[in-house]
Amino acid sequence: MTDLARLEKFHTEQRMPLFVEEGLPADLILKAVSPPSGNERQTGASSSFLGWVRADYRGNSKVISIIFTAYEDMAKDRIQRLRNELIGKYKVSDIQVVHSLGEVAVGECCFLVAVTAAHRTEAMQACQEMVNKVKAEVPIWGLERFDDEQTQWKRNHE
Repeated sequence: MTDLARLEKFHTEQRMPLFVEEGLPADLILKAVSPPSGNERQTGASSSFLGWVRADYRGNSKVISIIFTAYEDMAKDRIQRLRNELIGKYKVSDIQVVHSLGEVAVGECCFLVAVTAAHRTEAMQACQEMVNKVKAEVPIWGLERFDDEQTQWKRNHE
């Protein structure tokens, strides 16, 4: 099943965290940030976060890609619990999380959180909290690859 087909099923049926290989394609991103089917009348706002791989420097070495790995079952379970918690806390319609696995080049999108709600304030607050919690609490790791062939485990920062 293609990543877009997986997202379509995720978007209409499962509402579960989703992992995709490599960078997140634009059509997948656009689909994820639209209101869930059948919920358009209650949705007045959406807020989304897109994380991109940056060409950071560590000394004289420049990041060229990040190789993402995860303990998938544990990560999906933790994201689902966070999703349920924040939907209840902020009274939002939906929260979607999509993250890349495998190698993602500089300039490609690797992480998406999309929240739909009746109002913008709740959507934005839930989105920010979900991003922070995923980065702090979910077992997803990134191995930075540098232009000099060195590697280093990425540390999450604000």
